[in-house]
Amino acid sequence: MRTRHLVSLVTGILIFSVLVPVCLSIWLAHRQAEDKFVDALDSYASRVLIRTDRVVAQAKQALTHLQTFHAPPCTPPHLREMRRVEFSWRYIQEVMYIDNLKPLCSSLEQSSNTAILPPPMRITADGYSAWLTSQNDLGIHRYMAVLGKGHYLVMVDPASLVDVVPFGEISMDAALVGSETHRIFARSNIVDPYILSVVKEQQDVTRVQYNGSMYVLKPVPELGFTVIAWASLKPLAESWHQQLIIWLPAGILLSLA
Repeated sequence: MRTRHLVSLVTGILIFSVLVPVCLSIWLAHRQAEDKFVDALDSYASRVLIRTDRVVAQAKQALTHLQTFHAPPCTPPHLREMRRVEFSWRYIQEVMYIDNLKPLCSSLEQSSNTAILPPPMRITADGYSAWLTSQNDLGIHRYMAVLGKGHYLVMVDPASLVDVVPFGEISMDAALVGSETHRIFARSNIVDPYILSVVKEQQDVTRVQYNGSMYVLKPVPELGFTVIAWASLKPLAESWHQQLIIWLPAGILLSLA
């Protein structure tokens, strides 16, 4: 009986000594693949934020320039200058001149028939008003991001805020969600409603795995929005298999040492 127990004990120890390094190598392979995947998503979200900052900075530069131009409103020289700004600043789609939130003219029309704008959705710390509106002088129902100061508004296509090509072979998407309104104002693809509820109700969460995708949430309190970047988990499985090829032999060799 003692011999049988001793054999069983030795067998158990041998199996344990073999399985532990192998299991550890499998866990390390999965962990390393996941870390690389999340790092790539986080890097993409940071690049989206850089792009957003660049577009907003250009809109502010255009508004600053317009404040220095002096001519009677909606006269040919004034209209020509607004059109020049629209043409010269890459991300600007339209320039509008307003008085008490009533558009008077724009770089598209000498006389604007657009309705009075609602109060701004947000006023930035440096005094710029921001809207998300479909009002324009062409009558096209298309939402635009609007930044304004003084008598001028500049309209920006929201898609330009997230128009970032991801590095590598992983397909990624991004969206910008207002911190107060929890409304999406720019996106490259449809965002799952559950993720919006996470942004609204769990503000301390920075990473979510849901419905076959990984989401990285990057709040930007100073600008009043959250960057959401996401990608399918299928590439993660492929990357995990590649890491497993590296780590599994190492675990087996370690167990035999």
